[in-house]
Amino acid sequence: MVDHDKSSAKHLRAQKAKEFLISQIIEQARRENVLLSEVEQKMLYFTEAEETLPDIYEVNEQFEREYDNSVYEKKIAGLLRNAHRRNQQESPTRKDRWKQAVADLRKEDHYLLVMVDQSLQPASDFWTDLKWASVLAGTSIAAVGPIEPCFCGTLKAREQCGNCGDSSVTPQTPTPSSSTRNAAVPSWRPPY
Repeated sequence: MVDHDKSSAKHLRAQKAKEFLISQIIEQARRENVLLSEVEQKMLYFTEAEETLPDIYEVNEQFEREYDNSVYEKKIAGLLRNAHRRNQQESPTRKDRWKQAVADLRKEDHYLLVMVDQSLQPASDFWTDLKWASVLAGTSIAAVGPIEPCFCGTLKAREQCGNCGDSSVTPQTPTPSSSTRNAAVPSWRPPY
């Protein structure tokens, strides 16, 4: 009986924490004039452990069909980040309430925690994303090796060409012919 009471109390605290954080997300969206559809708002309640709303599984199916998870999560994380900042500035008690809500929510498995965790990371911007994309692309090219044009006009990564069977590793300049004249052959070579 005592374990059941502790479990119920823990669950109740997690539900109150979720309600608090969701109210903060919705308030922040209102302040920023960010539209949250009914589906987006309902997904804030989603958890696989239990049915939180009567139609949550249908909402989840619709969400999976019509929304991009990463875009949604980034949107909600940004609202959470701004709401948290606002709460910190408004009063110390709200700051403490926020911290306790996150701690209570962590005692159960909720989709909202994905966005809470993302909100704790610094907001990325275009230049940060571009920098990482460049690093990853450079790493991929270095791992694969230089890509060289084959004499048939295709690109290969120091392996046998699937089009013509050339197995040499010496790059050859493609010569225009009737078959490759209209093919899209890059006129540049990456610097190695």
